[in-house]
Amino acid sequence: MGAGRASRQSRATARVGSGEHRVGEDTPRSARRACPPLRILIVDDNPDTREIYGEYLRLSGLHVDVAADGESAIRLALATGPDVVVMDLSMPGISGCEAVRRLTADSPAAGMAIIAFSADDSDGTRAAARAAGCCEFVAKPCPPDQLLDVVRGVHARHGPCPSPRT
Repeated sequence: MGAGRASRQSRATARVGSGEHRVGEDTPRSARRACPPLRILIVDDNPDTREIYGEYLRLSGLHVDVAADGESAIRLALATGPDVVVMDLSMPGISGCEAVRRLTADSPAAGMAIIAFSADDSDGTRAAARAAGCCEFVAKPCPPDQLLDVVRGVHARHGPCPSPRT
C-alpha cells in the first residue's frame, strides 16, 4: 500500500447513522467496509401508502420490499431478513399486531426491529403495538422524511452495520 492510498483513506468520510465519521488510520479495518443499504419491509394494505413511502425510502438510498398483508409480510420478512419492518396495524386477514407477534416469536426474526405504522394514534393502539413487539410507533399520515428519520433511528439503536446475511 503506497502513501497516496493511505492519505486517501485518511481523508475519506463515511456516513454513520445521521452523522459523519472520519475514516482514518485509527479506524479499525472492519469499520472501514461500507455497510450495505438498509433493507426495509413496508407492510400496508393501501397501495398508495406502499408506493409513496416506499419510493421516498428508495430515493433515500434504502432497499425497500413491500407487502400488502400480514401473511405475505411474515413470509417476506423471514425470507429476506429486513433490518427494519414498517408495519400497518389495521389490515384484513392477519392484523399487523398478530403479524408482529408471529415474527417476534419466530427465532430467526426475534431480533427484528419493527415500527408500528397506524392512523389510529390512540393510547390503546400504541400499547397494543408495544405489547405485540413493536419498538416504535409512527402515526400516519406523516411526512416521508419523518418516517425515514424514525427508520434510521430504530436501526441505529439495533446496530448501524449488521453482519452480512448468509
